[in-house]
Amino acid sequence: EGNNQLSNVLDCNPLPPQLPDLIIDSITFTENITNGTLHAFVNIRTKNIGNGTSNSSITRAIGLSIIDFSVGSLNPGAVWSSNWVYECTNAHSFNATADYSGVVTESLENNNVGITFIDCVL
Repeated sequence: EGNNQLSNVLDCNPLPPQLPDLIIDSITFTENITNGTLHAFVNIRTKNIGNGTSNSSITRAIGLSIIDFSVGSLNPGAVWSSNWVYECTNAHSFNATADYSGVVTESLENNNVGITFIDCVL
């Protein structure tokens, strides 16, 4: 009768949270001249490199003007492409910020900005 007991050790530590991590994966430009005006066709890729699904967010692009893009919910590894066309009048830096308004809790909050340079040469 001394063997009627079972003893186990349970590890009750919860798993770490599955968090998204939004980055600017790329910023690409295609330049086109129409009626003597240089237009820059911009593609911005927002990517989730985290291990959790993100909520919807905003990616902000800043060049010679500012535009906000709505980005839908992204599963791990997923990419959202945003496109923008504007008149390119002089060389300048161009940056984009994923989760601009900070609504997504991420595994790393300080890697959301992508920066590049566009020359706008006719």
